Amino acid sequence: NGPAYADVDNAVIICVQCRRARIELGFSEKRIKFFFADDGTGWTLGEVQALIPGNDLTNSKLERFRLSCFAPPSAFDTMTYRKEYITAKYLRREFSTDLAQSVLSGGQIPGPNAVKSSRALTSKTERLNLSPDLLICPSMEQAGILPSYMQGAMEVCASKYMGAKIGWGLFYFRLNMRSGLLTYNKLRGAKNQTHEIDLARANAVMIEAEQIEQVGTYTVLVISYSPSSAEMARTHCMFSHHIYIRDTDAQGKSLVELLISIRRAKQEMTVIAHLEACRMVRPWTRVGWLFKKGSKLRHAWRKRWFVLDGNILRYFRQPMDYVPLGEVELGDVSKGYNIVDGIPHQGQQGGVFTLVTPSRSYWIHTVDFNLGDSQAWKDDLLGSMDAKRSRTPSHAVSSL
Repeated sequence: NGPAYADVDNAVIICVQCRRARIELGFSEKRIKFFFADDGTGWTLGEVQALIPGNDLTNSKLERFRLSCFAPPSAFDTMTYRKEYITAKYLRREFSTDLAQSVLSGGQIPGPNAVKSSRALTSKTERLNLSPDLLICPSMEQAGILPSYMQGAMEVCASKYMGAKIGWGLFYFRLNMRSGLLTYNKLRGAKNQTHEIDLARANAVMIEAEQIEQVGTYTVLVISYSPSSAEMARTHCMFSHHIYIRDTDAQGKSLVELLISIRRAKQEMTVIAHLEACRMVRPWTRVGWLFKKGSKLRHAWRKRWFVLDGNILRYFRQPMDYVPLGEVELGDVSKGYNIVDGIPHQGQQGGVFTLVTPSRSYWIHTVDFNLGDSQAWKDDLLGSMDAKRSRTPSHAVSSL
């Protein structure tokens, strides 16, 4: 879908976002050829399809040992994630060597200093002298280098959002894949961690200014998680908690490594413990401003920030709030969940729809009553309900 380009040096077909990422990474723009557009200009569709077997062969070699936790970038992923994936695949040749097998077979795991030295593999000289022979690649295994998501533990120094009044504060985040816990505190090496997150009940999403303009030029990692019973008692809040993390610089590479490590940890927990409740890391389906009424039709319309995260719809007062004002866990249509145009018994109004749940109805309309945005939200909400068919019935809770 969309315009297509060819990375001539690596013999692969790429999209317009990957073209932009390559140019920003220093790839030669002259070696990235445009050949197909939506309007039919350029090469014919048949000519493009003739290139697919070679493209598939190239990818099969360059991604032969890629772990599923480091997934290819999708339309939902940020430019920072896209750049790091391209760097790992084409510059470090990280997926074409048997690094994963060396770890799984009990090979020696290097320390953090060895991981940092992997940046040397992405020098400007190597970028400009990529070998067209796909079977020749830098041997990260011989150099004693393994990516952080293969090490079983990692530590990241990053800034955490602490509210509008305080702003961003420096924290140290530690991920232990064996225990499935992410801990963070202000003091390095402190024995008593200030917070602990069970990754089995967490989701992690990378966002940029396109999703939340308040993040500015930084890439932000959002971790949403269900609080423990002790934390709910302390905060008096049963809703999910959200922390917003940004790198100490605008590059965001450390956050990509943390995101991939969280994916790896959740996959290991699912395989080893067979945790059905351990949902895989997934991007948000849709975010944006909407207006909603309270629990009574006579209540006024209030502007709220909505996030559709899988089958959970959350709404906040502001986009980067720590806890939502309310949550709706969407269930199957056959269990009483549905989307209805307009407000019942008040006619159909453009851009207005009702989210029906067994416990209550939510009356919602888009900004400026935009029909296109309204239809997009309704489609995604219904899609989340359909995806819930094989799960247990859900509930809806709200603080308003």
